[in-house]
Amino acid sequence: MVISNDDLKALEPILKNGNTPVIIADDLKWLATDQLSTKREELNQALEAWRSDWQAQDTSAYLSHYSPQFFTTDLNYEGWAAEKRRAQASKPNVSIKLENISLIRYPGGGQQMAVVSFDQTFNSEYINNTFRKQQYWVRENNTWKILFEGGI
Repeated sequence: MVISNDDLKALEPILKNGNTPVIIADDLKWLATDQLSTKREELNQALEAWRSDWQAQDTSAYLSHYSPQFFTTDLNYEGWAAEKRRAQASKPNVSIKLENISLIRYPGGGQQMAVVSFDQTFNSEYINNTFRKQQYWVRENNTWKILFEGGI
């Protein structure tokens, strides 16, 4: 589909922030159904392993899902990892649930990337919250790693 900027602006009121993907690319390459299923399952498995390791409070395994180039809006990998090690040191009992998961391969560029969005429910003795999260995953050495994450 091709759409002008003016037409996209006219659609803005009905596009839901964080729920309506708009992909802008010079060239899209469609995958065969069997390839799509395999690649989607691979990324789903990486996402579930990340969630499971986080819920288990296995800090080393949890941090292994992140790229050394990982960043948030406030921290680089080193600062963020130190914060996670501190938070998980007491091994609090947590429950983490992911719903409304969206997996979209990021078009273009030489490196394989994907945008993953979901509703995250986090419950512990101290925190109970649900919010929409977005992560950018990148393939490093044939493994999916998280490059960026933040709330949307």
